Amino acid sequence: MQSRDASAVGDDPQASGWTPGLVRTLHLDLLRRPPFELQRAALLAPLDGADGAPPPEGLASRTRPALAASLIASVDFWRQWYEEQLYYFLLVDNFAPHADGLRSIPDELAAGSLHVRDAVHRIALSASFDQRNPGADTFVTVVMEQIAGLAVEKHRRELEIGKAIYDGKPGSFLGKAGSTQSDVVRSAIEQRSFAESFLAREHQRYLHAPPDRRELNAWAARFQDDPRVFGKLVQAWIESGEYGARLSRREPMDNRLFVRALIVDLCQREPSADEFSRMRSALDGLSDPQPLRSVMARLLLDSDESSLGAPRPGGTSSDVVVELFLRLLGRAPAAHEAEAFGAALDAQQGSPRLLAYALVTHPEYQSY
Repeated sequence: MQSRDASAVGDDPQASGWTPGLVRTLHLDLLRRPPFELQRAALLAPLDGADGAPPPEGLASRTRPALAASLIASVDFWRQWYEEQLYYFLLVDNFAPHADGLRSIPDELAAGSLHVRDAVHRIALSASFDQRNPGADTFVTVVMEQIAGLAVEKHRRELEIGKAIYDGKPGSFLGKAGSTQSDVVRSAIEQRSFAESFLAREHQRYLHAPPDRRELNAWAARFQDDPRVFGKLVQAWIESGEYGARLSRREPMDNRLFVRALIVDLCQREPSADEFSRMRSALDGLSDPQPLRSVMARLLLDSDESSLGAPRPGGTSSDVVVELFLRLLGRAPAAHEAEAFGAALDAQQGSPRLLAYALVTHPEYQSY
């Protein structure tokens, strides 16, 4: 199979016209899943043709910024952002939170009634966070390192003060007075260092590259003034030339993204929480998850849930091959691929499942 060409996904941040590769990559980076087939068809349908409806309202310009803005404004974006925060704090499996006040975070963020700093604050004050980090020493250490972005070994005095406040003794932790466990979290999350470490982590996640230090300082200053700027920062990152460079290279799928992508691609649904946890945990427990990834793909393709069927009425083997490549790899097949896959499809009397298996177990599918 061929590697991705930068032009195949649109490396100009202001260029008009979407490609299947750009649509797939933006969904994977921003929503942590590929587009559903109906979404992909609507986004890539001819604007004035008879073969499909125009894209959703507000996306007629078909620029990368327009699509990014639409995705960032969605509840799905904030739902995955929230899930990533839980994973960062290891609040998964037995420590996954279920309180209504936490489950409502994505909807509140999408509605603009909550900003990300307060969302992280709420997560850190949850019973799940407390259970995951029991005791003063563990709790304050995690708050300092994972929230405030401070190395504990360089701030031993603050650690001891924080532990005393955790136990109910008044003190000044990170320059702010407090006397409760909640005050420890509040002091940490209001630090400039929280803004810097949080934005650096998010930039790495969306652009797969560390930020420029001077730019990070400017973003942190804006974030300190108003945390609601976070969505605008993500939008600017996606519009940047740096993200254009990201589009010209492939990034590996981590196990969580692979599980979500595989189920969406093959079954056209999101995984259930239990299903996702079991599959992700099984893959995370292996030094080489590739063989188990292949087994998972086979089981899904052989299940009744697989949405891959026979060719559409009037369709040809070539049509099926093209659809498989666009759906699973975000690109059309090369001539030699179309010929080989078409011949294999004809030999199997039109069943695309073996071809789909060859695609989703190929290294190209395991990156994006």
